[in-house]
Amino acid sequence: MEEFASVQLKPETLERLGRPDRLYPVPAEGLKRIAQHDELFAHLMLHGLQLASRSGVADWLANEAAMEKLLDLLTPPDERKTLSGEGEEWFLECGPIDLKHAELVSIQRDTQLLAAITDSGKGYLRAAAYRPLDAKSIRYLLGLARKPHPVHGVSMGRSPWEYALDASHGMGNFYACDRGEAYLSYWARGLGNSNDGSIIPEWGAQIGLPARPAARVLMELGIYHMFSEVSS
Repeated sequence: MEEFASVQLKPETLERLGRPDRLYPVPAEGLKRIAQHDELFAHLMLHGLQLASRSGVADWLANEAAMEKLLDLLTPPDERKTLSGEGEEWFLECGPIDLKHAELVSIQRDTQLLAAITDSGKGYLRAAAYRPLDAKSIRYLLGLARKPHPVHGVSMGRSPWEYALDASHGMGNFYACDRGEAYLSYWARGLGNSNDGSIIPEWGAQIGLPARPAARVLMELGIYHMFSEVSS
């Protein structure tokens, strides 16, 4: 279980971040890294909010503004709509997705769309995010975007998209939804379109959501990946 330290920010830091005066979670393991490399403070603070937001009982919506402000500070300007990121074991294309018509695997929480995943048609996944991502949502994206083995593919020979489809049908998604955590859902005909052709109002209303900038999403993934690798 991740341990957190509650950090009281200086007034000038709160003013720079535009955040209220409250205690903010930072992974306890990361405090010594702040002491050694104070330029990592904003990275660690974002990582702490990602971890603190994943629990089903977390007030995750209250953390979103702070996460976005930190990403304002951390993400270099980049207006490209589509960008790719990768680690040793994953590769993911980030960019807009046609929520109205595309076959999707979505990452949802309560009645909110966090991210959508679809087949790029090039052997890897494309994803778009619509809200700041908690640690569990990021783990979904990185886990589903595994680089296929040249012989065995992904998990018994499947492609990343086939793997994502299988994951979206698992019973664990029902239990995660019930706990208030992020979970996967499958939409064969676009977000909110049920199998009988009717529109589910709370999801159909989110079809017009704009995708968050690809550079910002990749920064979220990269920070989570970097500090998770360090602590593992």
